[in-house]
Amino acid sequence: MSPEQSVGREKPIFPAPAGSPYIAQAQRLKLEVPPVVPQPRFAPKILDTPELVEEIGDSPKGILWHLVKKNRKALALSFITALGLRLSGLAMPIIVGKIIDSGIEKGLGPHLIPWSVALLVAIILTGIFWSVDQLGNVALNFRNSTYIGNAVGQKALTNGIATSRKVGTGDVLTAATDDASNIAGLFVFLPAFFAACVTIVIIGWIMIRSSLMLGLIVMIGMPLVIFLITRLAVPLSRKMKTAQNSRAQLNTTANDAILGLRILRGLGGEDRFCDTYREASQATRDKGVKVVPLNATMLTLRISAPAVFQTLIIAIGAWQVYAGNLSAGTLIAFFGMTTYLQAATNTIISATMNYVSAKVSAGRISKILEIPPMFPNPQAGQAAPAGIAGTTLEIPNTQVSVAPGTYTAITGPDLSAADVHAQNLARLHPGTTATLGSVPLASLPLKTVRNLVTYSHGEAEIFAGSLRQNLLGAKAQTPPVMTAQEVMADYTLQMSPQSEQVRLPDWQNHDHDPQLWKALEAAACADITSSLGDDLDGMLLEKGRNLSGGQRQRLALARALATGAPILILVEPTSALDANTENRIGENLAECRKGKTTVLISSSPLLLQHADRVIVLDREGKYLGAGTHHELMAAPAGDAAGDTYRQLMARAGENV
Repeated sequence: MSPEQSVGREKPIFPAPAGSPYIAQAQRLKLEVPPVVPQPRFAPKILDTPELVEEIGDSPKGILWHLVKKNRKALALSFITALGLRLSGLAMPIIVGKIIDSGIEKGLGPHLIPWSVALLVAIILTGIFWSVDQLGNVALNFRNSTYIGNAVGQKALTNGIATSRKVGTGDVLTAATDDASNIAGLFVFLPAFFAACVTIVIIGWIMIRSSLMLGLIVMIGMPLVIFLITRLAVPLSRKMKTAQNSRAQLNTTANDAILGLRILRGLGGEDRFCDTYREASQATRDKGVKVVPLNATMLTLRISAPAVFQTLIIAIGAWQVYAGNLSAGTLIAFFGMTTYLQAATNTIISATMNYVSAKVSAGRISKILEIPPMFPNPQAGQAAPAGIAGTTLEIPNTQVSVAPGTYTAITGPDLSAADVHAQNLARLHPGTTATLGSVPLASLPLKTVRNLVTYSHGEAEIFAGSLRQNLLGAKAQTPPVMTAQEVMADYTLQMSPQSEQVRLPDWQNHDHDPQLWKALEAAACADITSSLGDDLDGMLLEKGRNLSGGQRQRLALARALATGAPILILVEPTSALDANTENRIGENLAECRKGKTTVLISSSPLLLQHADRVIVLDREGKYLGAGTHHELMAAPAGDAAGDTYRQLMARAGENV
């Protein structure tokens, strides 16, 4: 079907470039896609989201100050429009007062025309400033919430395990969404706060010129009331911090449950988790309720205090008019100014409340940003010598060594102890002691190590996208930027019940396809490719939920094999597979990695029997001995490595 054809109506879904795969797929599935109307650009470029920098501060004050400096031009523009809005609005009651006084004194006549023109200009300016002010507020909100969310996400992704060891996933999620939004709200109120302060000073100065008493009420009374109200911000800050921490912990609990839902169901633990989550949810609610009284008090005072001042000013002003000390027009002007006085007071108090929330959020974000990276300077180190990949990989003082080009397995009663050695060999923690040849891995740039050594765990994640993208991993290319029409079509496709039927190009270079097919074959993934349409363009859903657990594990193994890494470390790559599939993979693995260095962590005899050398560890991870599968099985009784290995094989079902 052509993109120009209509689906279910007379006109096209929306004008679209011919050949757009997103639009063509939406039309093929007869999905209604909302039209996208191009909008002209009104906002200046200084309101665009700034480019992300590596460091935005690691303390609450540092984060907020960094954002002030980053937004200084946008804040200045917003302050000018906010002040212009208030001054043009403030001019209207003053002009109306002048018109009334002039009319009372001279009657109707040409002398009112200049004031009427001035009033019209003030009304037009107020409308213009209001429109620009709203545009600036929306831009500042999105600008900063996006910037902060990206900064938190970048830090969490860059630090990886270092972040997950310090904070929960719920904390990261809350920081990148709710906390980022709270801080963005502060920068919306900040220009309005200073504009409101200027407005109060101007109103007080105008009133002093006509009535000293009224001017002093505004200049002294209003700041005093605002100060007393904002003092409530201190206890409110403490309670908000407690409530937000509880909510983040609840998010972590929910996220962990989603990730482990399959296991929970298998163990029959859904009801118990629901009870636990319900209790935690109630506790979070109770902490949130404790914030309400203080918050409600501040909101009540924010509304009532200016109203009291407004009543007081009008009452005193009316008395002064009666006494002949104030004109009727001036009283009308004062009444109009008290409306702006109330709005300015509300803005100041709202900004204060927002500052409290933003400061708490900045504190939560700072805990994530201050987490030091696992590798403080990942690019530091000496250059890798030529041919280093063809040297022995070993951990000094442990007898754990892997000869170049060999298939070496490490096993023992506790595979987590073997995994510690594997992580050492892959330099996955800062205390790595492993060497490659005579060169310590810790002395090489991290990027060099990652190019030389690939570490793959049996529980590796699968990502949404095409099969080809998942297999390419870091080699996958970024797709081209979509048009607004394509974004709408893609969103409609993802939300539709037919999402699993969608076939879209993944925009990847196909030069690596032969290597990818070879890896899929070695990992026994024929059923995966057939279920996805017998090609590499088949789409995988988020976390690979359209695959079984065993299929996800085999796909993770295929991705590791597809890297063609000089050194590949596989940790329990077949733990979720049946014996028949595991045996096929065992036969394929040695052939696929022939001539390259491979390290396997497993206790499966179907894999170990194909290894060139098997290193046996005790329960604490200490070296017991090494040999081939058959040598260890035939070792004499009393040999520590042989006895331990035979016990492992017997437990695995091997016929000794």
